[in-house]
Amino acid sequence: MADNRDVDDPSPDDQARTYRTREFAALSGVTIRALHHYDRLGLLTPRRTTAGHRVYSIGDLESVRQIVALKLIGLPLKDIAVLRDANGPALAVALRTRRVSLEVQQRLLNRLIAAIRDVEDALNSGGSADPQLLRRIVEVIDVPHEDDKRGGDEADAEWRRVAIETSKHRRSLSPDVLSELGRQWESLLADIQAVLDQDPSAPVVQQLAARWVALIEAMNGTAVPLPTLIRCGQSTLRQFEKKSPEISSSPWARGMNLMVRAVTHASS
Repeated sequence: MADNRDVDDPSPDDQARTYRTREFAALSGVTIRALHHYDRLGLLTPRRTTAGHRVYSIGDLESVRQIVALKLIGLPLKDIAVLRDANGPALAVALRTRRVSLEVQQRLLNRLIAAIRDVEDALNSGGSADPQLLRRIVEVIDVPHEDDKRGGDEADAEWRRVAIETSKHRRSLSPDVLSELGRQWESLLADIQAVLDQDPSAPVVQQLAARWVALIEAMNGTAVPLPTLIRCGQSTLRQFEKKSPEISSSPWARGMNLMVRAVTHASS
């Protein structure tokens, strides 16, 4: 008779069983390359045979599931390595920060969906796909909604200029360059989190601020002055904080405020 036990409910024999890398990759649903990468990062360290081959157990399967779950919600692998060794509250803080970030993205997506729907309705009513109509979608992505912006025609003009210039620059970048910039941002943000309680004038914070400025300009170009880009970023953060006050205490918001203070200190 066939054994229909699920791996989620292993028998004592299953607990003692070991798997070579290829078998374990098929069992866990991750690639061999990913398993090797987890091993290099210290996330998942299987036993080794006398010949040096990796050997996995059912216990390692639970570790893989934890890693994959945290990775799926956007936590960097190097942070996962630390969080899995930390206590529950540390993981709860990381999850809360990620949730707040996802909620911010959700609001942006809702606005984007509404903008696309407006364009659809205009086209279905006989309108033409002219640049002015389609530009509304770009503006929703790069600029906060009308009720988020500072008042006045001058402020509106500044927001529109920032949106146009930064969008133009990003479209000029290749996918590989954008991917590399994203990787550098992820690394920088992780480094900033480690110095949140330090003084803006501290050498390590000043070094991070220099990287921060360089990445802002690499991502947005130099057509818009740096003070304008920073001012727009701060204004966006304030609007998010009005709708979700908890954002102000998030590592993301604290990191941005620290970098702004560090840049201000360097230029004073």
